[in-house]
Amino acid sequence: VTAVRQDDCGDYWVISLVDNDNSTNGDYTDSSYDSLNWESPTNWGSTFYAYRVSGSGVDLNPVKSKVPVDTDEIKGYLKVSPEGDFIALANYDVNRSINADAYMFTLDLTSGKIGENDDSRLNLLNNQRGLKLFSDSEISTLGAPYGVEFDATSRFLYLSLHDLNSGRWNSMDGDDEIRIFQFDLQAPDIAASKTEIHYERGNVYRPGLQLSYGNQIYVTVPVSYT
Repeated sequence: VTAVRQDDCGDYWVISLVDNDNSTNGDYTDSSYDSLNWESPTNWGSTFYAYRVSGSGVDLNPVKSKVPVDTDEIKGYLKVSPEGDFIALANYDVNRSINADAYMFTLDLTSGKIGENDDSRLNLLNNQRGLKLFSDSEISTLGAPYGVEFDATSRFLYLSLHDLNSGRWNSMDGDDEIRIFQFDLQAPDIAASKTEIHYERGNVYRPGLQLSYGNQIYVTVPVSYT
C-alpha cells in the first residue's frame, strides 16, 4: 500500500495492487503492452485500486487500473514518485520465478488512473505506459527485487535486489547477496540506464529503502529472516 497527495486539493490517493489470480476479469488484452518483453497475456492479472481520501472520509468506490503483471507472491515495495508522475513496484519471489520482477507505470493524480494509454505523461516513459525494469535473465542472475524508492527530485529510481543463494527462504548461511540499482528517469532508455551502486554478501536479507525528510534514502538490511 502507498499514498500520494492529489494534485489540485488536499485529498489523497491510497493505492494498492491486487492479484486477480489470472481470472477472466483480470486479463488485460490491450496489445500496446507488448513492448519491452512484457509477460504473456495469461499473466496480465493484477489491478491497482486507488481510493480517494478527503476531509469527508474515504470514497469506497475505487479507481481501478488493470496492468499486465502477476503479483501472486504479494511481497515487495510500492512507491509513488514525489512529483506524482510515476508509481513503481517490486514483486519479490524468493525462487526468482517469472513472478519476480519490477515495474514502473505512469500515474495521473487527477483521475487516479495508472498506466493509461492517453496519459499526457507518456513521453516521460518513452511513449510507453509502463516499463519492465529487469529482464528475466537479469532476475535469474542478480536476484529478486524487493525495495523501491524515488529520490526527492523524482529524477532517480532505486531498487534493491536479494539473492537467496542458500535456496531456503528461512535459512541464512552467510552466502546471500543484495544489490541496489539506480535508474535515471530522464534517460532515453530508462531500463537500460540502471547502474549498480551497492553490493553486499553475507548474512543479509531483503533490503528496504525509504526516503527521509532530509532527502536522503535509508537502507535497512536484516541479518536474518526473523
